[in-house]
Amino acid sequence: MTRCQEQIIRSRSKTFCRSCSSKYPVATVSVILSLFPKFLRFTSCLTVALLAFAFPALGNTRDLDKEIEKTYLNSDFARTVELLERKTEELRKTSLGNQKPSFRELHQSRLLLAFIYAWKLNEPQKAAQIYNELIQHQGVPDTKGKMPAFEFLFLADLHQHQKDYPSAKRHYHLFLEHLTEFRKTENDDVSIILVDELTRFTKYQFDTLVLKTAKERPSLLLPELRLVSLMTPYVAPFLSAATAPAARYETSIAMACGLAPYLEKSTTDVGSMFLGYSLLLNAAGGKVEESSERAFEVFLNKYPDSYLALSLANLFYQYYKESEQPEKAERLREEINKTADRRRMNLIIGPDEMFSSPERTWETYRKALMTGDLDLAISCHLPGDKKYSEIFRLMGKEKMKEVADKMGPIEKITGDATMAKYRITRDQDGKEITYYIYFSNMNGEWKIVQY
Repeated sequence: MTRCQEQIIRSRSKTFCRSCSSKYPVATVSVILSLFPKFLRFTSCLTVALLAFAFPALGNTRDLDKEIEKTYLNSDFARTVELLERKTEELRKTSLGNQKPSFRELHQSRLLLAFIYAWKLNEPQKAAQIYNELIQHQGVPDTKGKMPAFEFLFLADLHQHQKDYPSAKRHYHLFLEHLTEFRKTENDDVSIILVDELTRFTKYQFDTLVLKTAKERPSLLLPELRLVSLMTPYVAPFLSAATAPAARYETSIAMACGLAPYLEKSTTDVGSMFLGYSLLLNAAGGKVEESSERAFEVFLNKYPDSYLALSLANLFYQYYKESEQPEKAERLREEINKTADRRRMNLIIGPDEMFSSPERTWETYRKALMTGDLDLAISCHLPGDKKYSEIFRLMGKEKMKEVADKMGPIEKITGDATMAKYRITRDQDGKEITYYIYFSNMNGEWKIVQY
């Protein structure tokens, strides 16, 4: 492992650890505590795959990897391409011998090659050819045991930058369809959170194109966005690892020149946007200082009205509000409202009153079950909880209403500002049975952890 790779791993570890321990820029510590076992389970599945894609094994191409890193950091991208092509051939040749080539290493090398063609050498046609080859190789739409086909997203982004909006829309749609199928095969909560965040992001990207081309008021895939419920900060390290094939090199460059100057000079592709977002979270993870504020402003100017800019704006807004900096907070609120007007969508900034206390959440939950509002009932739970959605779907509306009729008021047992334990009693076969309900405070909204 190279020194540069070690720096990146340490950087990403800091990002994740700070996200778990600091007040800013992610949700309250209670949510992390409630999700922590799920993150541990995630480490054994999709996390490992993502990190393997970001930091592939060097194997028999160790010397080549050193040269690739050196030429990339020196901006000798033509030479980097030559070395990557040679590496690809060497990996493929191993299939003729006793050794089996590393698919992940080969795949990551091809993604890096496509990225350089598209964003460093301005040869988008060659990049598109590689992305299409990788899609065919993966056997999409078969998703079991595989990574999401990010190549659809890369192609959509590439076409969008070329202003080929019909092709961009088509590939965003293909990626959304793929994510829908991919979600069906995922069972652990954090993988579902990751897919759901990607789905919202892609819908937002698609709507951006609709707004560019529509002559009348368009119908949006994402007409409303509750900023407090975004889980992007949690999965930022994974998303940047999956979408930025040059992350280990670019992170080294950012560390050398400073985050704000790096963001000003970085490319505007989707992977670089996710990487910049993740690096900014890391920079502001301990304390928001002048340097991180400067980087934040650069990000907003570089990616105006973007999904990730909104996420960051909301995080900084919450920080300014809690740290008693009302002028800065109000300025960001006004900017968010302007984005909502430009995009003709409803952007909800603060916590929803329906979830302002465990009691209010429980009443919202009960009403949702009574009316058969499956989406509202699921929103009363922590994000990513697939179990309850499947239960509700199997129950049907009549059974949901029957269950809600038997749900009385809840009684608090213990709790603080972050976690709470309640109980409810029900008469079952002539006996009084006690059930326990656990709540967690997520950015001012109380959600059901377990019932």
